[in-house]
Parts: sequence; structure tokens; C-alpha cells
Amino acid sequence: MNELGKFFNFKLFFIFIFTLFSLQISHQSLSIINSTIEQQQIIKDIVADLFPIAKAITVKVNLDEGFASGVLVARQGKNFFIVTNAHVIRGGKSPYQVETFDGKTYEAEVEEMEKLKDKDMTILKFHSPTMEYLTAEKGKLPKKDDFVLAVGFTQRQPQNNENEEDLEPIKPKFEVLTGKVTLVLDKPLKQGYQIGYSNPVVDGMSGGAILNKNGELVGINAMRAYAILGDPYVYEDDTIPRDSLRELMIKSSWGIPIFPSVLE
Repeated sequence: MNELGKFFNFKLFFIFIFTLFSLQISHQSLSIINSTIEQQQIIKDIVADLFPIAKAITVKVNLDEGFASGVLVARQGKNFFIVTNAHVIRGGKSPYQVETFDGKTYEAEVEEMEKLKDKDMTILKFHSPTMEYLTAEKGKLPKKDDFVLAVGFTQRQPQNNENEEDLEPIKPKFEVLTGKVTLVLDKPLKQGYQIGYSNPVVDGMSGGAILNKNGELVGINAMRAYAILGDPYVYEDDTIPRDSLRELMIKSSWGIPIFPSVLE
């Protein structure tokens, strides 16, 4: 075989190998794409299944300025109990106005509980003589990388080219945001913050539910990522997290775990 024939044979062999390699890469890429699409569909299905439950157990807490969220967690006779953040009720006056998913508004009073005094959590109680409302099923403390939903009412923020005075009154929007658990601390931060998660919670969602994939309540939203007020990343015992952990804390939203014993 002459040199020219050898060259063409080598070239054909190279093209053949390159084609096989490309097909393998394309197959792998297609598998990844199909896997991603499948995962996205699973998430959409979970959200669709849990959306009615999330909406039914969520209340809007109307404040002097704006609003926040809360979760229906228990019922005793005609009395219903809501868990929300302690910092939420500091933005209003008793009795608090709470609005259920059906648009009805009730007056709610604080139910004092000694075990919650050092946590950013409080219980509100309202009376409903005629209506019956769904209360949340409580779940276990989640684990790192668990899928979770962050639920609550969001507030519209002014854009760069807008003045707050020019905005129309804030209209609450009910949101169900997907994400996963990034951290579960062995010991909580001050105010009981213990569950870090990637869901991008915003103003108005404070006190709303953190649900697992089964629709069980595992915590309540308490603090958005990149907190700008004070230094909340300090443990209850006043020790400071190591720098590498602190960086991850800052990037995470934070919630307070809820257990069946909260109302006992």
C-alpha cells in the first residue's frame, strides 16, 4: 500500500473513532438531559400534589404595615392554633388579624408558651364557630439534601427605577418554592434557627411552612439568605461557627424545626 493509501486509511480510522466517541458523549449528554427533565417533572408533580394542602394550612397574618405568613398546626374544639415567627407579631398589635385560605378574617391572640420564649416562634389562637380548617401533619427533622417546599405569601419589592411611594398597595401572592436542605445543625443558632435550605424565601414568607415531599410540616421559614441585620449566625451557647460553615450559612435560608410536642 502506498503512503497516500495509508494516510487515507488512518484518516478513516480516526473519523470512525471520533464518531464513536461523539456518539457516546451525545448518548451520555442525552441521558443527563433526560434525567434532568425527569427530575423536573417529578418536582412539578410533587408541587401540584401538595399545593392544595400547602394553601389550606397557610394563613396570612395582616400587620400594621404589610403582612406575613403562618401555619395552622392544631385544633381544640372550635379553637385553631397558628404557628408563626415571634418577629412577625412585633410588626402588629393584638388582636392580630389572620386570613385563612377561604378569605375569611379572624381576630387572633397570642398563646403564651414558656418553651418558645427563646425562639423566633409564637402561637396565635383564633375561634371559628362554623368553619373547619385543615391543620398540618407534623414530620421529623429533615436531613441534608432532602427535598423541601417553602410556603408563604410574598411581597413585591420596588425595582431599581421605582420609588416606594409610586407603587400600588402591595398585593400578596401565595408561593410554593422548591429547594433542598443545605444544613441541619447539631445545635441551633440563636432564636432556634437550625434548618438551612436553598429555597429563595423573601419578605412576607416569614412564619410560613417548610414541607417535606410528603406534605408534612418540618419547620417554619424564619430568615432569608444573606441576612443584613445584625449577626444571626451565632449558636445558642454563644459559640461562633467556623468560617467555612459560616459561608454556607450566609447563603442559606433558615427555618425553625417544628415537632408534634410544640403544643403539648
